[in-house]
Amino acid sequence: MQPKDYCAKWVPRKYGITPEQWGYKAKCLEELEQVTGLARNTLKNWKDLTTEALYVQKLLFYADFYNELSVFLRKYSEKEVDKNTTD
Repeated sequence: MQPKDYCAKWVPRKYGITPEQWGYKAKCLEELEQVTGLARNTLKNWKDLTTEALYVQKLLFYADFYNELSVFLRKYSEKEVDKNTTD
């Protein structure tokens, strides 16, 4: 997964900032820094937030999967709580 695709998917969902809004790129870099462990200066060097580094693409793929799983489990556990409290 390319960094720009990861950011387009998760920055709005996590921070409520769309690509058109002020602060999007800063939040995107912050999120990528946290997920990849790379320095912000390294991330700033990626033109259009793309990279050929396969390990970064795989890290972002796994982070995306983890985020999706977390969202699913959160929704599932909320439904279970609701179901159990209505008895």
